[in-house]
Amino acid sequence: FVVVTPSDTDKIAKDASGNYPDALFVGNGGTVVVVGIDGSKAALNNVANGQILPFACARINATGTTASGIVGIYI
Repeated sequence: FVVVTPSDTDKIAKDASGNYPDALFVGNGGTVVVVGIDGSKAALNNVANGQILPFACARINATGTTASGIVGIYI
């Protein structure tokens, strides 16, 4: 697990094998602006409290993200 602090520049920490988290847990819902491993961006609106987002991403942008309590899950 890794606590994810949204940032417009810093990527999410990789595990010992060099992989980004496989999923994200969102503690307090809202909008999550994700940046994929390929650099693509998407704003995920209305993410619910306690929702798991089942994909890997390189970064969560601070700009536009209103959700909090985000945790990366390595499987």
